[in-house]
Amino acid sequence: MDLKVDLGGNAWGPMRVWKRDFTGPGLAMSRSLGDAEAHSIGVTSIPDVVEIEVKKADRAVILASDGIWEVLGMEKVLKIVSGHYKEGNAEKAAEALTKVAALEWKKKGGEVDDITVIVMFFTNY
Repeated sequence: MDLKVDLGGNAWGPMRVWKRDFTGPGLAMSRSLGDAEAHSIGVTSIPDVVEIEVKKADRAVILASDGIWEVLGMEKVLKIVSGHYKEGNAEKAAEALTKVAALEWKKKGGEVDDITVIVMFFTNY
C-alpha cells in the first residue's frame, strides 16, 4: 500500500492502494470489498480485528466513514452525538452527523465523499 506524495515528497490524501502504471484513482481501503482489480494486486477483504473493553464511562460507539471524519473531526462529532444521548436516540444522532457532514462537503465545493455512519448508545449501565 502506497501513500501518494506531491512533488516535494509530502504525503497527501487518504491511504490508498495504487496499481503501478495505472492512471485511475487509487482504491481507498474502505472500498476494498468486492473490488476485483484491487484483489489482483493484493488487497484483501479480511479485516483487522481489535477488541476493546467497554468501560462504565463509555457512552457510545461511532462507526463512520472518512466522509464524516474529513470534514467534522472528533470534537464536532462528539458535540453532535452528545446532543442526542440524553434522549437516547442514536438514529437521530447518525442523521444529524450525515446532514452536517453533507453541508460541510458542499461548503468545500467539488465532490462529496461517501458519508456513512452508525451510532450506538450504551444506556444499560
